[in-house]
Amino acid sequence: MQNEVTCFNNHGPLEFDGCLRHHVVEVDVRGSRPSQTPVVAESEVSRSDSLLVFGEYVVEPSGRGRTLTTYLYIPSNVTTAMSSHDKINEGAEPSIVLDPRGTVQTSGGRITERLDALEGATIGLLDNSKANADVLLDEVGHLLREEYGVAEIVVRRKDKSPIPADSIATQLHDQCDAVVNAYGDCGSCTSWCIYDSIDLEKKGTPTATINSDEFATLGQSEARSLGRPGLPIVTVPHPMGGISEQQVRDRASTVVDEIVHVLTTDRDQLESEYGDRYLDSDESVDESGLYCPL
Repeated sequence: MQNEVTCFNNHGPLEFDGCLRHHVVEVDVRGSRPSQTPVVAESEVSRSDSLLVFGEYVVEPSGRGRTLTTYLYIPSNVTTAMSSHDKINEGAEPSIVLDPRGTVQTSGGRITERLDALEGATIGLLDNSKANADVLLDEVGHLLREEYGVAEIVVRRKDKSPIPADSIATQLHDQCDAVVNAYGDCGSCTSWCIYDSIDLEKKGTPTATINSDEFATLGQSEARSLGRPGLPIVTVPHPMGGISEQQVRDRASTVVDEIVHVLTTDRDQLESEYGDRYLDSDESVDESGLYCPL
């Protein structure tokens, strides 16, 4: 289905089948017109050029009332040539400009079955190399052994956070009964944290995913996009980096019971509890969930 397009200026509806260039301009969110300073060189844009509005994409994390909007930039000589072409070829079926934005279509899968109990189990700790993730998981592992009878802890660390765990996830699946994955506290690391957890869930390994509370909405949005809307996300206060080791261990002690709950509770109950916990079913993540608060 073709999406409707709207001309930004007064050129009227435009129909064109050639290659179009993307053009990005800075926009004040309090108004509807682009500023006088486009991101591309001003010489590339003339007063007679057409700008088709295709939607806003937040990329500036300042939170100071500015955002970036993407347009399709169509040079005026193209519109002129097209008008002449249409006059010469009267009666010909005109071509159209298509909206390039896609829609995400996913099927909602289930999280895997959980453990009956943690006593005697082998638990994997997936450290995504974010600051203090190692300390947080170390304390979680200690508490799981001391208070819940976990028999063995297996620790694996990614080289960096914004990459998939891949072979590490496979090792944890092969060696462990369940996994604790920490943690997402920014855009890219949250995305990959959720990806890794869903990879483990698809392999059949129950996983407790830890995100900072500022990025829980993004985490849930990512889980929905990846087909596991009921993925349980355990939250810790943001930020996790730049605080003392004792603070990190204290935070681990406050969430360990929830981690156990996520790994041992019936999946029907978990999906009911967590499916809409941070985002309503018809709600999407807003710009506040895309960048780190200062």
